[in-house]
Amino acid sequence: MKIKHLLLLTLLFLLSFPTYAQFNPRPNWKDSYKANGLCFCITDIGSAFDHGITKKTVKINGKDFGVKEVCLALRKHPKWVDFRIAEKNKDKYGYIPYNDIQCGNGPANDAPDEAGCPGRVDIGSNGCNIIGPGWDFDWLSKQSQFQGNGNGDTDGGSDNDADLGEKDQRGTGGSGTGEGPKSTLIFPTKNKRFVAPATFRVEADATDIDGVKSAKLSINGKVISTKMQKPFVWYPND
Repeated sequence: MKIKHLLLLTLLFLLSFPTYAQFNPRPNWKDSYKANGLCFCITDIGSAFDHGITKKTVKINGKDFGVKEVCLALRKHPKWVDFRIAEKNKDKYGYIPYNDIQCGNGPANDAPDEAGCPGRVDIGSNGCNIIGPGWDFDWLSKQSQFQGNGNGDTDGGSDNDADLGEKDQRGTGGSGTGEGPKSTLIFPTKNKRFVAPATFRVEADATDIDGVKSAKLSINGKVISTKMQKPFVWYPND
């Protein structure tokens, strides 16, 4: 009888043991992160969009939109901050990394670890079921690309979905004489308007076959800040 009871207790233990305990997430599993109280995707690391996640959709204004499109749109959110900056300044931005693309809220990709352990990846298996904030669907639903009314620009601007692209290009990115770095202003976007007084970030990219050592932000010809490595993002309080 004692043996039967022992077997029964063992069976009950196995059945009640959390399934997420089989996963031991690590920080490099992260596909999304919490910053400034909201969830943002990691968009510039290829692994964030692996295992079929780009085939997943979410509903905005009653219609299906691809996860990757949503993630890229969130980079224009006024509270967006690059995950590398947020990670280096955890206390300032409230940075927390998560396994799936929406801070544990799904949709999960086709890999078993995301369905079984969608949550935090910075505290081992104990974080698997700790879910963070979701994307700002209220803001997304007001963006014109998601068939909103265009009034979701909370930093006072009007985004006409057109980037400046290579307007500020001073070269081709090649290695010959006069072929300096190819620069692109990512944010603010073209025709974006702000109601004064306003504060906003400036985000740019620069590429060159010989490499880019730094990027300088200037106003009226005066250099006010220099970034020595990517991402080239300037914030009002820098």
